[in-house]
Amino acid sequence: MDTGKNVRFLKDKWLERVKLRKEFSRLYDLSLNKDNTLNQVGQWFDASLIWKLGWRRKLFVWELDQVDQLLSLLVNKEVIKEDVESDKDDIWIWRKGVSGSYTVKSAYSILRKYRMKID
Repeated sequence: MDTGKNVRFLKDKWLERVKLRKEFSRLYDLSLNKDNTLNQVGQWFDASLIWKLGWRRKLFVWELDQVDQLLSLLVNKEVIKEDVESDKDDIWIWRKGVSGSYTVKSAYSILRKYRMKID
């Protein structure tokens, strides 16, 4: 991920390898920003990233607990200001490969390691 211009905050897998709409389905149902991208929801104020989450109504206490869980995931995610504000397009990166590009060899290596853990 680079700028967040093409990454949908709730619908795409960008955080902890999970779609937030699945992990926080109730919050997704109540969200005003279902299709907003990462750089639309995350706004920089000085050196801090502020998450602008909008709801259709006032949340119940148990729903606020889910918001707290979501925010705790977001706090632990390292987002760099230049990444969100850049004019560059988003790109896909294969983190398991040395070059950042997908190769059959790197995928096979992962599968072999996984297989050894099962045996």
